Amino acid sequence: MKAFFERLIREATAPIKRGIARFVQSAVLLSIAGICLIIMWGFLTAALFIFLEDRYGGTIAALAVAGVYLFFAIVCVVVLKIMQRSAAKPEELQPTFAAATSDVVAEEVQRAAEPWMEILETAGLYRERAALLMSGEALHKMKPMQLVGMAVLGGFVFGRVITGGRRRGDKSN
Repeated sequence: MKAFFERLIREATAPIKRGIARFVQSAVLLSIAGICLIIMWGFLTAALFIFLEDRYGGTIAALAVAGVYLFFAIVCVVVLKIMQRSAAKPEELQPTFAAATSDVVAEEVQRAAEPWMEILETAGLYRERAALLMSGEALHKMKPMQLVGMAVLGGFVFGRVITGGRRRGDKSN
């Protein structure tokens, strides 16, 4: 039995191990590519400096290269600010995932409760129908941990009602 579970675990974790290996390989290759790009950028800067130094002198060449980098930095900051503003606007307009999920769940609960509402109404059980409506509204407004607490409390109360308040070992009836 132990061999079966070991083989099962090995087969289940094999795709995860392969995925991690591919991720590590990709990360290493991208790191090497990034380092090479930084070195290339340094040599391009040196070539630009040498070219400008031959034509206009050392001081002008240094100021020109510094000006080019300052221009790139300003462009990057402006683009970053624009991206941050445009990213903030959709977040304000779009509902959160929890709210969207809550709405879908509320619709599904409402759809599932409709037949029960009709049954209670035709049976003349108006108080029970009202209780079901109110509990649906309360469930819609509660947070997940509050729902868990209510489920535990409901289970406890239901168990007490079913057993009539007797303990497990008590058979007096």
